[in-house]
This record gives sequence, C-alpha cells and structure tokens, in this order.
Amino acid sequence: MSVFRSTAPRHVMRRYLGGRCDVLATALAKSTGHPLWGMKNDAGQIEHVFVRDANSGLAIDIRGAMPLEEVARGSALEHRSHEFVETDLDEVTTTYGIAGPSELREAREVVKDHLSRVIEKVSELPSDHPAEP
Repeated sequence: MSVFRSTAPRHVMRRYLGGRCDVLATALAKSTGHPLWGMKNDAGQIEHVFVRDANSGLAIDIRGAMPLEEVARGSALEHRSHEFVETDLDEVTTTYGIAGPSELREAREVVKDHLSRVIEKVSELPSDHPAEP
C-alpha cells in the first residue's frame, strides 16, 4: 500500500507527535472532510488522533499518509495492545481539551505548508484502491 511522507521538519513533527496531535487532526478533518480516528490503549483511552481517508484506507497525520498499521510505529503503543477506532470531535476534546484559536491557525498553516501535497496524492488514488478493514 502507498505511503506519502510530509515535508514537515523534525521540530514540527515532534510538536504533533508529542501531545498536540488532536489540533492537527482537527485541522486535517476540517480541510479534507476525512473522519477523525484514534489509536486507543487497552484502557480505551485515546493516545493518538489522526484522520483516515475512507477511499484508500490510509491514515494521515504529521508524518504523512500511511497504512493504518503503521500509525503505531515509533509510539509508546507500538508493542502494546491497542486498537484503531473512528472517533469524533467531542471525544477528542474530552481527551485533549479545546484547542485555542492560535493553535488551530498554526495547525492549518502546517496542513497547507507540509501536508497539502500528501492530501492531493491520496485524493488521486483510484477509487478501487483497496481499503483496509
């Protein structure tokens, strides 16, 4: 399955992989229309938020677009029990709190500057591209 990498520099990746994934996922969901997804630990708590393209099945976060099973790579849950589930903004804000206007503005800029090409490539995949369960 396809993988498309973002152009985000390391310090930006660290910001959205180290605690503010919810802000970026919210900006991605608003700009693409893709649903929010969460990686939950065995206690049912969201540990990472991203969006998922329904057509391709690819997950998109600050790293780019990747197969769902790669989302856990490098995370604290990589070798522990976890599950991926579609979620919504209410559950995300309950878990992470409400993002401030400046955080959302910055995340929208990151989407535009570092993920727009990824989003474009994912949208160009054929509609018969195999989606993951």
